[in-house]
Amino acid sequence: TLENYAKLAQPGYLKVFLKTLRLGLETTLLCALIAAIRVLCGQHDLSDVLAAVLLSIAISLIGYMI
Repeated sequence: TLENYAKLAQPGYLKVFLKTLRLGLETTLLCALIAAIRVLCGQHDLSDVLAAVLLSIAISLIGYMI
C-alpha cells in the first residue's frame, strides 16, 4: 500500500533500504565482473552468462511479488 512506501521516508527504514540496495548493486557488479572474466578466458559462452542473469532477475522479481 502507499502507507508502506511512506514508511521508507522514516530514517530507520531509509537507512536499511539504502544499505540493502547498495549491497545488491555491489553483489551484482561482482558477479558481472566474474562472469566477464570467465567469458574472456573462454570458460563460458556469453549465452550461458546471459541465461544465468535472466534467471537471477526472474527469481528476484518473484521474490519481490511475494
